[in-house]
Amino acid sequence: MTIQGALAAVQFLTRLPAGRQSSHDPRLAGEAVAWYPLVGGLVGILLALSAWVFDRWLGLPSGLVSVLCVGIWIAVTGALHLDGVADCADAWMGGHDRERMMEILQDTHCGTGAVLALILVVVIKMVAVSVLLEQGAWWALLVTPVVGRTMLVGVLCGFPYVREQGLGRGLRSHLDVPAIKIGVALGAVLLVLVSLPGFFAALAGASAAMLLLYFLLIKPLGGATGDVYGAVVEWTELFTLIGLVMVV
Repeated sequence: MTIQGALAAVQFLTRLPAGRQSSHDPRLAGEAVAWYPLVGGLVGILLALSAWVFDRWLGLPSGLVSVLCVGIWIAVTGALHLDGVADCADAWMGGHDRERMMEILQDTHCGTGAVLALILVVVIKMVAVSVLLEQGAWWALLVTPVVGRTMLVGVLCGFPYVREQGLGRGLRSHLDVPAIKIGVALGAVLLVLVSLPGFFAALAGASAAMLLLYFLLIKPLGGATGDVYGAVVEWTELFTLIGLVMVV
């Protein structure tokens, strides 16, 4: 786990100022995967601090704070993962076999499924965050991005990349498994330290999201694509928030 790998993870997963690579380096991209859970922690810290400022300093109502926080969430990540949600929703709704699903995933246009999925994800996130903030569970904004990116690491390591070409193929061939185990362990420790009940609720929510995505996307495709990776992050975050709402 090197500083270069950490910077590459921040560059890829966020729009935070961490410099930009002049060209794609599969080796560095594979090394960066170990840092994904910790980059999730960085995103979570920014969200939790934003919620605290909006709530405690500015005294804004929880509903408005949740809208602003989700807006920051999208801005910090550059809507990178929401793009995957949209494409995968279209593929699931319009693809009756693997070939058709793969064809739709390559289409840059958004259909009805994409629009509805994006609205659903964003609205449910806003409502869930509002409920959590009303209960003083600001820490939920810290742990949720960690869980989403940890699940992404699991999918990257556990399922084949189904495109013949793409960033994911080169990345998977350079995964540093020992470093990834350390990164995942550090992310888990962070979650436990923040809230043990929250850890188990997040685990349950993430598991439900993974089961859903496996049967709707990963199994029919025979693996994952970049769009699936994005959908994994967003739907894991969504189900994690729902799980946290159930325990606060």
